[in-house]
Amino acid sequence: MQWEVVIGLETHVQLSTHSKIFSGAPRQFGDAPNTNACFIDMALPGSLPVLNRGAVERAIRFGLAIDAKVANHSVFDRKNYFYPDLPKGYQISQFELPVVVGGKLTFAVEPKKGDPYMKTINLTRAHLEEDAGKSIHGLVQGSSGIDLNRAGTPLLEIVTEQPSYKWGILLSLGKKQESKTTVWIFQYWMSIYLDLLIISSRNVTISLQHAIQLRIL
Repeated sequence: MQWEVVIGLETHVQLSTHSKIFSGAPRQFGDAPNTNACFIDMALPGSLPVLNRGAVERAIRFGLAIDAKVANHSVFDRKNYFYPDLPKGYQISQFELPVVVGGKLTFAVEPKKGDPYMKTINLTRAHLEEDAGKSIHGLVQGSSGIDLNRAGTPLLEIVTEQPSYKWGILLSLGKKQESKTTVWIFQYWMSIYLDLLIISSRNVTISLQHAIQLRIL
């Protein structure tokens, strides 16, 4: 019996907003630990999240760019698990009703052997969620530190259909010396956010019906 492994990809893309997805704290990289964490990021009692409008707009633009369905009604859910750098004890994510459903992406594959060809992958979904903080080990012997600067960073989780990559293709994608396709895919997805920032917001309609107030950027 001959077996074939079929694997899909799940890519977490940081959105290029100025602030975090549920708070007004800055989304900066490289600053001193815990200088970009506010009471919402630290999950202090009584603090309530407010959705970042800019994150929603970027998710919608991504959906339009890949010919996906943008949901008229989208809901956030709690994903419960314990991380030392996840103060709430759960992550605000999307499950049943994501912001983007379906879509596809076509790109060129340059294998090490054989002729180049075009490959189309189908996407299952893309949903918004918040990132966790960061645990830092080794600075103090026998102890670990927590940096919450990254907590609440807006993410778009892009999920492909499982049959998108066979094992042989996945191996070639994962090795830069054999194929640049993996780097190209990630650069393509990231460039969508950078390039589409110049698109007039008048071309994009915010149709998500959330029970919480939208905050610009």
